[in-house]
Amino acid sequence: MYPVTTYYQIEHMLDESSQEYSHRCWFIAKQKPQTATELIQAKKWSIIDSAITHKKCEYSEEVTDIVKRMRVGRFKI
Repeated sequence: MYPVTTYYQIEHMLDESSQEYSHRCWFIAKQKPQTATELIQAKKWSIIDSAITHKKCEYSEEVTDIVKRMRVGRFKI
């Protein structure tokens, strides 16, 4: 038997580089969203994570803490 594969459709935003897009895709896949709602949330948080990582944006301590925990592994909000 082959392992079950999951497919996520992640749109490439107009203003992001290939590196930023790849970073967002890995961030989303690492969350392993199971429902459409979880996928939407992972996409939203991936934009924030990408902005922190690539554009050096700063967010509140609470938001930064959530993103850091999501980087480590699957984290439910």
